[in-house]
Amino acid sequence: MNALNRSFEILAKERWTLIETQRRATLIEEEVRKEGGNVLNAYLTAQVEGHWIKAFPDHFAAGKKGIAPTRPPRVGEAFVDRVVEVAGGRRLSPAETNFQATRNSDYLIDDFIYELKDIQEEGLEKPERQAKLAELFRPYHPGELEIRIDPSILTPEDLFRYAKIVGGPLHKAVRSAADQIKATKLHLKNPKLKGGILVLNSGYYSLSHETFVQLLLHYVRNDTSQIESTVCMTVSFTTNGLNHWLNTRFHPTRKASPTEDRLGKSFGGMIGTFMTEWSRAGFQTSEKPAPLPVPIAFEHDGVHYHYMPECIPPPWTPEAPLGD
Repeated sequence: MNALNRSFEILAKERWTLIETQRRATLIEEEVRKEGGNVLNAYLTAQVEGHWIKAFPDHFAAGKKGIAPTRPPRVGEAFVDRVVEVAGGRRLSPAETNFQATRNSDYLIDDFIYELKDIQEEGLEKPERQAKLAELFRPYHPGELEIRIDPSILTPEDLFRYAKIVGGPLHKAVRSAADQIKATKLHLKNPKLKGGILVLNSGYYSLSHETFVQLLLHYVRNDTSQIESTVCMTVSFTTNGLNHWLNTRFHPTRKASPTEDRLGKSFGGMIGTFMTEWSRAGFQTSEKPAPLPVPIAFEHDGVHYHYMPECIPPPWTPEAPLGD
């Protein structure tokens, strides 16, 4: 077993996940003893115990005794219900959904029936998707034991393969929504109704909002004729333990239909209401808190792969350990 794999094994026992190494070197005992101090103490400990670990937290939530960060409630179906209602729509009645006897859509607004799809899971955490990504990125890093998942290095052909791999959940959502819209149209027997998909991204954070929307539009345009309106809402929460940021994005922002425009304005207003309600509750962490974008690391055929989300930098630095 090489030193890198040994490090992964040791950290796993400590319930840590090694994302990447920043420096690897072979220690020369004579030079270490000359250095003395903390370096020598660490070296002597490693000789006895086989390893030495020191944690340098970069946020308050790090470590076994870290303070859990404040997190808002998870945005979900109830939130979308309110967005649609404020925009002038409503949920379909039991009779309009055929009393759940067949697959059906969720909302009626103007002459659109919308199906809601809430993408809650982080797609890169699926083992089968990880294996495909490993096979895609391995040729770009021959001989390396650590590889970063970075689509910017891919050729156009491989970027298309990457899109197919990470876009699986969206493809599935579009096909399911199309079937439900078609069934609802048949049941309501109203030829004037048009279909729409309303997608809430509340967990697939390794995809940027722009990439998420591009993939969604690709599948809508190429896989179905049932969907004439595509609405996407992204809500994610980021924190370093001290600073917090609620990130919200809406599509479409340009060339939107009147219905889509009202949904966008309603979404923005309801985010404000959501934050006001959370503040009135004392910014307490909910029983069902919003998920956080997290690093993802996995091993495939002896090679370690990792993805790092964008993070809020800590307010402290080595020069200003207490912040500005």
